[in-house]
Amino acid sequence: MAGEFSPNVLNPNGTLNNQAFVLQGLLNDPAVQAITNGHPEMYDKIPYEDAVRWRKEWMDARAAYIQNKIDRGLYTASLVKSGTGTLVLSGNNTYAGGSTVAGGKLSIVGTNSSGVTVSSGGTLGGTGTVTGPIMVLGGGVLRPGLTAAEAAGITQVAADVAIAPGDVLRAGGATKIGLGGSFVATLKGGGASSRLTSTGTVALGGTLVLDVATTPNAGDTYTLIQAASILGTFSGLPEGAAFMASGKQYRISYQGGKVTITAT
Repeated sequence: MAGEFSPNVLNPNGTLNNQAFVLQGLLNDPAVQAITNGHPEMYDKIPYEDAVRWRKEWMDARAAYIQNKIDRGLYTASLVKSGTGTLVLSGNNTYAGGSTVAGGKLSIVGTNSSGVTVSSGGTLGGTGTVTGPIMVLGGGVLRPGLTAAEAAGITQVAADVAIAPGDVLRAGGATKIGLGGSFVATLKGGGASSRLTSTGTVALGGTLVLDVATTPNAGDTYTLIQAASILGTFSGLPEGAAFMASGKQYRISYQGGKVTITAT
């Protein structure tokens, strides 16, 4: 697993390895010739058998050290999603080091026991549960839900994995949509929409973006966020503010642990 040994050794039959010296100029250097009595190729050599034995001893000791830390629960793995495209996490993910979405989209359709940080250029979505805190930094996007097209794409990649589309992403810890961050909600017919539900506090300060998939009727009310408590407001949208999106007017409310909008 460690790769080839240093070429600075003898071959198994005792002959000099032709690849033993990378820089031929080093051999011909007058100073090197002088301190080696004209035979630098004979220095810094060990028998092949010793090289194998010493490397194996080192690797075994290193493996035992790592296994000991694993057995004592001292490693905390983490995940960084970068680049374009979508990474879908299903199942029960128990790594404790958290996740960072630095590019593309992380779609959680199972459970994640640690938190998620969404940085500039990244998007967090899905229909699963994040039990740790969610932090959306400037340029990051929180977009709950899994579209039918996304679900179909998962099936194309892994035919034995059946994942249905949905609208709700669940959070078990605190969620913060910071300044410069965005929350994107898709509005559907009859007051249905994608949304975030949280058993913790949701702190707002970023931008609200509406993706209007179906034109609403006057009076249609959408619950975008439901939490134990709501702190702050979306940027430029205080309590009761009216705003326009896709040619329709809405009014926003942060009452009762919910963020709702009503088509007026």
